[in-house]
Amino acid sequence: MGAKEFVEKLLERAPVVSFVKDSAGKYLYVNNTWLTLFHVTREQVLGHSDLQIFPKHLATSYVDNDRRVLASGQSLEFDELFSVNGQEHSYLSIKFPLIHGGQLALGGISIDVTAREAARRTLAQSEARFRRLVEHSPEAFVVVDLNSGLFVDTNESACALFGRSREEILRSSPSDLSPPLQANGRNSRDMVSELFEAALRGEFPVFDWVHQHADGSLIPCRIWLSHIDDCGQPWVRASILDTREIDRNRQALVDAQLQLDRARRLESLGRLAGGVAHDFNNLLTIMVGSITFLDEMLEPSTAVTEELNTLRDAALQARGLTRQLLIFAREPAGRDQVVDVDHAIDQTLGTLRRLVGEDVSLSSSLNAPAAKVWIEPGQLDQIMLNLVANAREAVGSGGHIFVETLQLAAPSAGEPEKVVLIVRDDGHGMSPEIKEQAFDPFFSTKTGGRGAGLGLSTVYGIVKAAGGEASIDSRSGKGTTVRVVFPCYEGKVEMPPAQTNLPPADQACILVVEDESAVRRVTTRILTRKGYRVLEAELPEAAIRIAEQEKDNIDMIVSDVVMPQMNGFQLVDQLELILGPLPVLFVSGYPSEALQKQTIRTKDINLLPKPFTVEELTERIQALLSSEAVAID
Repeated sequence: MGAKEFVEKLLERAPVVSFVKDSAGKYLYVNNTWLTLFHVTREQVLGHSDLQIFPKHLATSYVDNDRRVLASGQSLEFDELFSVNGQEHSYLSIKFPLIHGGQLALGGISIDVTAREAARRTLAQSEARFRRLVEHSPEAFVVVDLNSGLFVDTNESACALFGRSREEILRSSPSDLSPPLQANGRNSRDMVSELFEAALRGEFPVFDWVHQHADGSLIPCRIWLSHIDDCGQPWVRASILDTREIDRNRQALVDAQLQLDRARRLESLGRLAGGVAHDFNNLLTIMVGSITFLDEMLEPSTAVTEELNTLRDAALQARGLTRQLLIFAREPAGRDQVVDVDHAIDQTLGTLRRLVGEDVSLSSSLNAPAAKVWIEPGQLDQIMLNLVANAREAVGSGGHIFVETLQLAAPSAGEPEKVVLIVRDDGHGMSPEIKEQAFDPFFSTKTGGRGAGLGLSTVYGIVKAAGGEASIDSRSGKGTTVRVVFPCYEGKVEMPPAQTNLPPADQACILVVEDESAVRRVTTRILTRKGYRVLEAELPEAAIRIAEQEKDNIDMIVSDVVMPQMNGFQLVDQLELILGPLPVLFVSGYPSEALQKQTIRTKDINLLPKPFTVEELTERIQALLSSEAVAID
């Protein structure tokens, strides 16, 4: 077999398309693979051009490529599409000029690369997705070529971390982006060399590092190194984590824990203060009652009577101290009611002067004699206590605090008048940043970690709940002014009805339930001396037994609130099953306990806080026993 026959057989059996065209583009030769691929015969192809065989948009591209080869006189490669079985396939065509029969002709071989192109596109898409993930990852990364010592790749996060463009980073080395010395005192360049060599040995160094921003600031980081061992190059990848935010979050967590600890200590101290107030009120009740009994035993106008009156006044003044304890414990001392602002502030100024001490001047100007607000009185005291305490902290020794009230006309028709409470000091003032956060919970304006950050936030919460507004005007070194604005109460102030036709005392039988024996004894003596018949019970179970025995005789119940076995409200519910509805007076040395329990009751309660005087107890009982009695807070 000659060489020509061998080449012809080779082309006929080759799994590629081969062909020869004349200079006019008409086919002179096609192999069997060509015929099989397009399902035609030689007679249908030879002597015909691409424009006669293929769709126009494909044939035009073939003709253009053929002309380029013939014009250049060189072999060229083209990516061409062929329609095979109704689907377009990608072919790599190699076309070249040749001489056939003494004439210029064009030869070609085309290889089906459809599968390869699909794989290439899939790979390109995958690489693009991966690149997008890397580029937009919050983790900064760089790749270093250890031969050149320069960065060869990076992402956007690294550019943001270093404050440099990609081009700037790719012209730099790791030591260019680091200070000369690290935090451990070692030379940055020497450490870079050691750590990268460890990565090339297959280790995975993890270490803390200090980089340098373009503006010169230092960036504490944690870095993970790994050798990119599939690229055939001594490349090392560095993943970089900016630890500044972690440090800030860690410090914020520590600060929050400290604030929580302070709040818990304050809460514990508040519970202790409330408990002390409860016990102290019981003792004051005994003291006030006993002093009254002694006074009644003595002849009028004796020196002893004078001393007893002094003791009695001191005991009643001590009620103000327990009230302050309850305010500190953040426990309400009663319900919301109409409060005369000037009178309430005037009453608390004595306590406030003791609070600020003799080395600080506290003066006042109360200019709202007709202003009344709807608020729990203890909360108004708490506002004053917190604002003056903050001012005292700001002014230091020799400073001045000024308290003022003003009444403002209604801003427009249909709106209430306003009353303004102002507390001004000449202390060190606040910066704009501190002033902006002053009302935030747990943000303390005090220095040195001495404040729990609850004083001003508590004031703000009370004021907003009462429909008011609070604001701060302060500048560093210029003092601070806090303004609290309340809407004035414009409703009718109802006075308790005059008590007339009260039933004779000897016709009333009162059941007294009190677990504190001394308080029970004083209460019983007061009522007995007023002519009432009194039945005593130390505990609720004893009260129930007495009620069963005396159910036809008991006219009223006087009960403590916090007791063993069950509270006063639960006891009264049990007693009413036996006695039916009766007037009830609750007494408590810890008023908030009563108010908390009241939230689950559907009817009003009559509460008398301890300590109480003989007159307060008997007047309240007379009011409840009268036919015109109403619930009294």
